[in-house]
Amino acid sequence: MQLGFIGLGRMGSNMVARLLEYGHDVVVRDRSHEPIDVAVAQGAIGSESISDMVEKLETPRAVFIMVQSQHVQGVLDELMPLLSAGDTVIDSGNTYFEDTLLRAEAASAQGVHYVDIGISGGVERARTGATLMVGGSQDIVRRLEPVLCDLAQEHGYGYMGATGAGHFVKMVHNGIEYGMMQAIGEGLGAIDQYRERFGTDLAQVLKVYNHGSIVESALMRWTEQAWTEDPGLVSIEGSVPKGDTEEEMQKLTTLARMPALEVAVAERVRSRATPSLSAKAISAMRQQFGDHRVIESS
Repeated sequence: MQLGFIGLGRMGSNMVARLLEYGHDVVVRDRSHEPIDVAVAQGAIGSESISDMVEKLETPRAVFIMVQSQHVQGVLDELMPLLSAGDTVIDSGNTYFEDTLLRAEAASAQGVHYVDIGISGGVERARTGATLMVGGSQDIVRRLEPVLCDLAQEHGYGYMGATGAGHFVKMVHNGIEYGMMQAIGEGLGAIDQYRERFGTDLAQVLKVYNHGSIVESALMRWTEQAWTEDPGLVSIEGSVPKGDTEEEMQKLTTLARMPALEVAVAERVRSRATPSLSAKAISAMRQQFGDHRVIESS
């Protein structure tokens, strides 16, 4: 299947590499030339601008947007005037679902379909098979399934419902993720508090937790990996930088009763004034799975 792809960060570049591996025809666009050159070397078609990308696509066009949520509207402002009735826009960022609904309504007035996708699994699984939560017209989503199924790992793709459902379900997923990360960080902090009394090695704790225990998980694996690379996480400051989903998580706490999420958000904010090992662990996890920025120890 042919599609345009805007946004070649680490996630986007890995997704394009996977699509090319599965035989799709991908026309790529990014603000930087280097990731375009890499994608072209892998078999993609490069473009000099969004307009150039659109011109290289056959109608009806499908354009995948993989940029940070704060940049989606800017991309749409440039892209939408170039599209025709019957084309499809696929927004795969961490977009707030209410914004998705407004953008879908505007696209519909132009005769353009709008599909929203929440993607999970981090940079690694963008290459090996991610988890996709998809919202939009079921007929249009079905038309896109050759791409969606190839991007996803086995059983990792699902239709969540009408427009906005993909981003809403992903927002709740992020809320669950916040709570799980907070719990892992708190647990490590609790053990560390009694480390001198018992002589416990946190590297051993992480190894055991991550091999067959009830709390074994991708997040625990990333924590163990970070600790192996940087014992004690000494290079990381004990505070969690504000991420692009934090405001969305604060909104979610007003939409549904999620007390664990409320605590997790509050603790991230608190960590910026009161550093802790728990916050170090959360920062390390975020860096491992999403290449998010960490504050380095001075």
